[in-house]
Amino acid sequence: MAENVQNLNQFAQTVLVGQPDWSVNQNIVPVQIYASSSGGASLVAGQGFKFVDQTGDMPVVDIVSGVTDKADGIAIHRMKGDTFVAGQIIELALAGSTIWMQASAAIARGASVQLNPTSGGTFPTVATLASLGTNVSIGKSIDKPTGAGAMTRVYVNPQDANLSAY
Repeated sequence: MAENVQNLNQFAQTVLVGQPDWSVNQNIVPVQIYASSSGGASLVAGQGFKFVDQTGDMPVVDIVSGVTDKADGIAIHRMKGDTFVAGQIIELALAGSTIWMQASAAIARGASVQLNPTSGGTFPTVATLASLGTNVSIGKSIDKPTGAGAMTRVYVNPQDANLSAY
């Protein structure tokens, strides 16, 4: 779980994975995680989720399985914790939102990025879109992270694999 670590000489909070950026993020909606979601420990802030076709008042989402599975949105950071379980209600940042994510390598500013849902670390990472027509773009990198572990703002704009080149 990410914690807000701040020392006495620090004047601003350090950004966290899945934390929305910029004051206008109107496309954040409450959703419920699919009851039989098999993500296990990987249900965390910054994780990509896709809608599940179910009836009810609240939209239901399930975890994306890999770089070729289209995410409809990104789970955002919550002050109560960054780990989620099946059946829990979370908030999902949809297209048009800007979310802080962790890079797995250097990324050019403005490059299309893909979500690496099982990156091996605590949180999912983003990387430059690797394979047009196969991998799915989650959005654009607004910043220019210089290496693995660097934070970048991602403008969320999910694209199907066939549209990722555009």
